[in-house]
Formats: sequence, structure tokens, C-alpha cells
Amino acid sequence: TEVLSLVKAQKVAMGFCSYTPKQQEDYLVPHSDLILQQLFQDRLVACLSRKSPLAINKTLDDAILSSTNQVCCFSSAIPDADNIIAISNNIAVQIDIILQGDAIACMPTHAFNRCFSETKGLVSRPITPVKITQFYAVRLAQPKLSPMQSTFMQYVEKQIANLHLPLI
Repeated sequence: TEVLSLVKAQKVAMGFCSYTPKQQEDYLVPHSDLILQQLFQDRLVACLSRKSPLAINKTLDDAILSSTNQVCCFSSAIPDADNIIAISNNIAVQIDIILQGDAIACMPTHAFNRCFSETKGLVSRPITPVKITQFYAVRLAQPKLSPMQSTFMQYVEKQIANLHLPLI
């Protein structure tokens, strides 16, 4: 993926990425030159407009997400779908598309809670069966972390603890 490539090319010293189990099989082949540090895992949820006909459901079955033509997502949160209409890492664009009732976004629960839950008109629904995404920090095996990178990673780990993620 792009993050792994940037780290390998030494264009960035450290990167952060997330992968579903299927992506892990495809992308996280052993990289002897990289250190992949697992940070946390989170459940994916569907974020949709209250106006969406699917909002009446307490959960959204994966089959519904696979068959609707309304799916948009953050980066590649649901990489196996052929029905993705938009990909954006811009939160404002995501919210605007979803609020129009024209799209469903699949995202980690913590992203919904932190960035979307206060927007009136949006709801989240658990996806069944449960879909998990694993978050990683990635860096070259050599050199070791600089003091600044080490301090930053300590900060990241404290922020992750503050997310109060459910045990999976």
C-alpha cells in the first residue's frame, strides 16, 4: 500500500495504516526491512443518514453493503466491495455525501465516535458479521527510533488508551 511504499522509499520515517483481515493476507506479507507495530483493533460500522431507508435497521448485514450502490468509504475500509462510489480521506466531504442520503460510509467505530457522531442527521449501525480493522505503526527496521519518534510513539499510545475501545 501507499504507506508501506513511502516508508520503504524513506520518504517518511514512520507511517500509520489499517488493514482488515483480508487486506492483511494480501498486503502484510513478511517485510524483513519493516517493523509493523500493532496499535489497536476496532470494529467497522456503517455511517448513514437518518433519511436513508437502511437507517431503520439496528444492524446492517454485510450482504446489504455488498449489494447497495451507495457505499463510500475512508481510504479502503471495505476493499473487497465492487460497489464503492467514492473514496475520500476528507471528513467534510464524507459528511456532505452521507447527509444527502446518497451514501453509506464504512469506518472504524472510533472514527465515527470522534468525527461524525455529533453531526445531526447521521447514525451508525454495526455491521454483521463483525468486521475488524487492525491499526499499525510502520517504520524501517533500521535505524532505531530517534528520541523524537520515540516520544511521539509514547504520545500515540496514550491517545489510543484514551479512545476507550471495546475489547474484541
